Amino acid sequence: MSLSPPSLIDSLPVPLRPYARLARLDKPVGFMLLLYPAWFAQVLATPAGAWPDVTLFILFYIGAVVMRAAGCAINDVFDYKLDAQVERTRMRPIASGEIKPWQGIAFAIICCVIGLAIVSQMGGLLFWLAVASLPLIALYPLMKRITWWPQVFLGIIFNWGAMMGFAAQAHELPIAAFILYAGCFFWTLSYDTIYAFQDIRDDEMAGIKSTARRLGNNAKIIIIGWSTLSIILICVAGMLCQMGFVFYMGMAIAAIHMGILLKNWRMDDSASSLAAFQANTMFGDIVLAAMILGRVIL
Repeated sequence: MSLSPPSLIDSLPVPLRPYARLARLDKPVGFMLLLYPAWFAQVLATPAGAWPDVTLFILFYIGAVVMRAAGCAINDVFDYKLDAQVERTRMRPIASGEIKPWQGIAFAIICCVIGLAIVSQMGGLLFWLAVASLPLIALYPLMKRITWWPQVFLGIIFNWGAMMGFAAQAHELPIAAFILYAGCFFWTLSYDTIYAFQDIRDDEMAGIKSTARRLGNNAKIIIIGWSTLSIILICVAGMLCQMGFVFYMGMAIAAIHMGILLKNWRMDDSASSLAAFQANTMFGDIVLAAMILGRVIL
């Protein structure tokens, strides 16, 4: 019998492992989905015929990891009692008692300080955009208690990078930044509603609100509409930034991928919901490749 290779978290010193799990370092899909809007924006703001700035790419990557970690910690501090009632989340470090809530708060503060230190190197506009996002990150965990649409609030927060990428690269916020932000917002609304279907039965018992519960059997057709609108808006942002023809070819491939993803998604199957959610990273990869090639191939 073969043994599975140790994970990244298993290779860390024992005292650090709970914090690595709190940061979801073993689940990179989350920080990649947070990262894509910033990368998209950076590429769109890059001058025609030029390659994106690799240093900015790396800084945004690090920033996405630490800010996603901060968001997860804040969320888990607010939700540890609810998480304990949901099968998928009951072993999270705070819900299981492995980390105390105050330790989670301290960890989130450290992550936010690191994130602000990173963006402070990229210009004043970007720094103040980052500061403005912090109250929204703190408020997000409350949304599932007061509204059926917490995924809308997540979409507002999760795509802040669409403005930050333009601010870092071009030091301004043109109309294309807001159109890209809107396109990524509808993408987040789609994939996070799919994600919420994993827990829909547990959420009903725990009284947790979500778009998945709100939309019910109508969810797939509505998500198809959101995804279509997302692709259209991203294309409009690319058009405003004078992307090359390869961009539109790539977006057509991304649309086909999204169509297959949604066709194969089964709302009543938690494993299918997780697979469909994770497949959104491939959509992000295709769009990113389309943008880079559309920028350098005129």
